[in-house]
Amino acid sequence: MVNYIGSKLFYSVTHMSKNKIEYGQFSTGLDYISIGESEQVVLLFLGGPGNDLPKGVELKIYIKSFAPIIKNYKLYFISRKSGLPQEYTTEQMAGDYASIISTEFAGKVHGVIGLSFGGMIMQHFCALYPNLAEKFIILSSAHKISEKGRLLDQKFAELLSIGKNGAAYALISEAIFPKGIKRMLFKPIMRLMGIFRRKHLSNSFAQDVLIEVQAELNHDVKKNLGNIKVPVTIVCGDQDYYFPIEYLKEMCDLIPETKLKIIHGKGHDAFEDTQTISYILKELQAT
Repeated sequence: MVNYIGSKLFYSVTHMSKNKIEYGQFSTGLDYISIGESEQVVLLFLGGPGNDLPKGVELKIYIKSFAPIIKNYKLYFISRKSGLPQEYTTEQMAGDYASIISTEFAGKVHGVIGLSFGGMIMQHFCALYPNLAEKFIILSSAHKISEKGRLLDQKFAELLSIGKNGAAYALISEAIFPKGIKRMLFKPIMRLMGIFRRKHLSNSFAQDVLIEVQAELNHDVKKNLGNIKVPVTIVCGDQDYYFPIEYLKEMCDLIPETKLKIIHGKGHDAFEDTQTISYILKELQAT
């Protein structure tokens, strides 16, 4: 579930915010991009496999999509750390995010949003670190992945690890666009996007992306879902390539207190939809 975005990616996007965009690295080793002026902080755990941060047009799309949240909060886009040890798990990644809040934000933030692979990590976070945030939102993610999604992400990660970025991004178009003329039109554009995105944040990226996809494939959170003691909001499109509705409903049944919002007619790029972000903002502001 790479940090890709849908068809809006290829339209002209103007800078959607006057807020200063800040780039940095936490003392724990995780890179981030922050934007917004509020003293209230929301962290967004980005998708994967692949621990690069969004940049260029992709970053502009994220800023445009999350603009209502940026208007009300300081939003941090955070990926995973580089130089991951072998067999690193989604549960251990949740601990990395917890360390950020403990060391950088005095032990608590207003909200955390886990997007896609970041949402899988969030499932552990909700159970193990309930005192580190006031609001917990899982976006376009469930406790298990469709078989076609597993196979696609594994191949995607393998291609990235050997530098075949163009082929990797062309492959991922299968998850972004439905079958038919739209996929045929955008697949070569996706290939070009991958070719131009050759530079990675870290020299360990090739190894990290393989470790991340293995963590995704081995994701085991059932033991923790029943121990979640905080309310959790789950938002997902009803046409998600990776997470069918029946998986979302099953996860809701395993978590004691949840709200499930299905965005009809949307796939894995549901975060681009204004209805999605409006709902998430409402949840963040709820008392």
